[in-house]
Amino acid sequence: MKVLFLDIDGVLNSLEVFEEKDKDLLHPLSEEMIGLVNKIVDETKCTVILSSAWRYMGLEVVQGMLDKHGATFKLAGETPKKDGCRGDEIISWMADNKVHDEQIVILDDDADMDALLPRLVQTKWQFGLKPEHAQRVIEMLK
Repeated sequence: MKVLFLDIDGVLNSLEVFEEKDKDLLHPLSEEMIGLVNKIVDETKCTVILSSAWRYMGLEVVQGMLDKHGATFKLAGETPKKDGCRGDEIISWMADNKVHDEQIVILDDDADMDALLPRLVQTKWQFGLKPEHAQRVIEMLK
């Protein structure tokens, strides 16, 4: 099993996306960035787990928003909602699902991953997901 832990803000959107006037300013998403995740999933056949704070909206709501913006991948689940860093939430999901470090990649603009930091492909909030990030994720999951 290969798993991509997916953040949304700073990965599937960016400062530029927020500044576009024709976007829903509460929950903007980039079709181009979603297309890069489509490519990752197509090339690696990975499972996508939502690790973003967006999971508080509910998995079905988030999936609907992703679908509306061109997602061909499906969210297979979400990390548990715990107090603490995102890395701890991912580690908890991994333990529950018997997944090891070498099977995962985390795509996030934050670095609060503790022991999982080597499995992080970090984007920048200002720019979001770029082709070079997607290529690195693909290489790490293959």
